[in-house]
Amino acid sequence: MIVSIQREADCRGGCPLGSLGSELAELDHAARCDVTAGYARWEAAISACLTGMRDRGQLSAAADPAQLAIAVLAALQGGLLLAKVERDVRPLAAALDVMISLLASLAPASQGEHKIEAR
Repeated sequence: MIVSIQREADCRGGCPLGSLGSELAELDHAARCDVTAGYARWEAAISACLTGMRDRGQLSAAADPAQLAIAVLAALQGGLLLAKVERDVRPLAAALDVMISLLASLAPASQGEHKIEAR
């Protein structure tokens, strides 16, 4: 969905939170803290989803949802930035596909129909 949205927007705009963060990080401590809090909420939501997947047996018990959430968020933000700069969704799609493949590799072999699949 994110790749489609960026494709339709001709890769213009990127992530408002990322844009704010990069512009304000060195200039306004309070604003940087607000952006940091926004990222923390996003990271917590991703981590909660991954924890639920682990608890349902869709990810191995050894999977670390908190670390994976940071990696997913970093891949998304980096992919959005590169897509914006290059005006091409390829970097975004590649970053997200790699993360989806990583998550799929952490699914127990017995998952069958619940296995995570890259596109």
